[in-house]
Amino acid sequence: MLITGCTNINTNSLNVSSVIRSVLNQDNDLYNTYEIGYRFYKPRNFSLLYSEGNNFIYINNKNKYYLYVDILAYYNKVDNAYDFSDESYIRETFNINNKSGFINIIQKDSYFYVKIMYNYAIIEVKVKEEDIIDSVIYSSILLSSIRYNDTVISNLVHDNVIGSDEKNFELIGPEEKEETYLDYLENYEEYEQNDTIPDPDIIN
Repeated sequence: MLITGCTNINTNSLNVSSVIRSVLNQDNDLYNTYEIGYRFYKPRNFSLLYSEGNNFIYINNKNKYYLYVDILAYYNKVDNAYDFSDESYIRETFNINNKSGFINIIQKDSYFYVKIMYNYAIIEVKVKEEDIIDSVIYSSILLSSIRYNDTVISNLVHDNVIGSDEKNFELIGPEEKEETYLDYLENYEEYEQNDTIPDPDIIN
């Protein structure tokens, strides 16, 4: 049983497709993170590693989740197209609550690259096979929780803070050879000795 916020999912006998539909069909009004033009729910066991613009990197159980929120696509109501690779382990498109999305999972060696798009945002994470279901659940919870502020986004566009032209997602996801969590901790302690790693049990 995975419990995150008010979402309870029994992971026994669940496949990826049923997990996505189960989570996205729930009424998720939780939020604990505010950004310019939108808010969302960051799972309690996620710690923020990086944030710039609408790009974020979170870590959970040594897995890095790369999130990009495309407020311009939301403003223009553009569903970004995606070409699935022939190497896909799992690939599926869906439309839930009048919002289109997709999941694509590619296996490379002993890792699986999970990419999910929904609600004008996208998440990528590289995980071991035993973590696929959990990563899909966490990603689906976060993506389904995003709530956009039409007034703020409209003002951003009209003030030329963001462009009015359509553009593709800018997410730069996990590479095949990326630093480990221990590498991150060493760098963090070296350059940020006066700070502490965020407590994953504290909701911002």
